[in-house]
Amino acid sequence: MTLMNRFARLFKADVNAILDNLEEPEQMLKQALRDMETALINEKKHLKILNLNLSQFEFKNNSNKQLMLKLETELQLCMNANNESLSKTLIRKKLTIQLTIDSSTHKIEKIIDNKTLLINSIEEMQKTISEIAEKVEVISEQNNHPEIHTLPFSHYKVTNEDVEIEWLRLQNESSNNTKKRKAS
Repeated sequence: MTLMNRFARLFKADVNAILDNLEEPEQMLKQALRDMETALINEKKHLKILNLNLSQFEFKNNSNKQLMLKLETELQLCMNANNESLSKTLIRKKLTIQLTIDSSTHKIEKIIDNKTLLINSIEEMQKTISEIAEKVEVISEQNNHPEIHTLPFSHYKVTNEDVEIEWLRLQNESSNNTKKRKAS
C-alpha cells in the first residue's frame, strides 16, 4: 500500500507544474496510468484474497460455535451424571474451542479493518486513475490541435502574395510621394 500512497501523493501534487518540466508529458502520464492500473489490478486481487480469508475464518468460527454448543450440552450431561473425568475432558475441549473462537474473531476483525483500508485505497486509486486519464485526454487533444498553444496571431501566415501586395503598395506610396515633391 505504500506504493499506492506514493502514487496518490505524486498525482495530488500540482500535475500541471510537473507537466511543464517533462519533455513528453503525454507519454509520462500514459505510463503512470498503466502503472496505476496494474497496481489497481493487484489491489483488487489482494481484496479477493482478503474476502476469501474472511469467508474461511467466518466459516471456521461458526463451526466452532456450533461445536461449543454441542460440548456444552455434553458437559451438562456429564455433570448431571457426576462423571468428573469426562467432564474435565469436555471442559478442556470447551476452553480450547473458546480460545480458537477468540483468536478467529480477532483475525476476522483485523481482516475487516484491512479490507476497509484496501477498499478505500482502491476507490482513491480509481479516482486518481480517472483524473489522470482526463489529463491524458486533454494533453492528447492539445497535441492534436497545436494552434491552442501558439502565441496569439501566430496562426496567421504571411504568404508570398501578401509580401508582393505590400511591396506594390509601398512602391505606389513612394511614387506618389515623389510626384507630390516634384509638383511642389
